[in-house]
Amino acid sequence: MRIFWRVLLVAMLCSIPSLALAEDKCLSCHEGIEMFSEVEGMKDITCTECHRGDGSVTDDMAKAHKGMWANPSDFRVVDQTCGTCHPDEVENGMKSLHATMAGQISGTRYGFGLQDRGAKYAVR
Repeated sequence: MRIFWRVLLVAMLCSIPSLALAEDKCLSCHEGIEMFSEVEGMKDITCTECHRGDGSVTDDMAKAHKGMWANPSDFRVVDQTCGTCHPDEVENGMKSLHATMAGQISGTRYGFGLQDRGAKYAVR
């Protein structure tokens, strides 16, 4: 369980400097969003470094949000976001029970009395 929270925290604090586009003006429309980290090296990360999109566009919402990831810690894209700096943490998270849901079906079967502990994929 601890690895899940660690990966989630890392995912929330991740960055991709190579994806930073021109000047990030996201806050011109999204006012009130506070800085997400005080950690050195993280506090200057722009919105587009994690979320992508085009932070230089302020007059066309569709263009500004094209290619944007609403949740950069989503396991479908986390290797391209947080994983660029934290590959080990992301790899561990991708193998965790929270990502794989391993044991969920057998646990449910066991709970309903439809599977015993001797089954090939039994709950242990």
